[in-house]
Amino acid sequence: RRRPRRRPRPRRAAIVSLTGVIYEGSDTSARVAGATVTVGPRSTTASADGVYTLTGLPTGAVTITASKSGYTTATVDRVLATGVDNWGSVSLTRA
Repeated sequence: RRRPRRRPRPRRAAIVSLTGVIYEGSDTSARVAGATVTVGPRSTTASADGVYTLTGLPTGAVTITASKSGYTTATVDRVLATGVDNWGSVSLTRA
């Protein structure tokens, strides 16, 4: 008798975190508090020191969008991976 073949289970995408800083212009110390940061359907608000963290993101290519009233919306592309610190800082320019 032949044993029935088992179907391979689909692999789950790895889940990672993304951290970054929202800053003004080219001065990374000029932090922008309260900016909205969006990756796909997930979003969060940057803290008083301009830092944000998004958790539960799948690995792979993402576009990070940062926006705040009075600034031009900006995007940055990153590839999220396991086993590394995923960092995605974004520079905003006053509108």
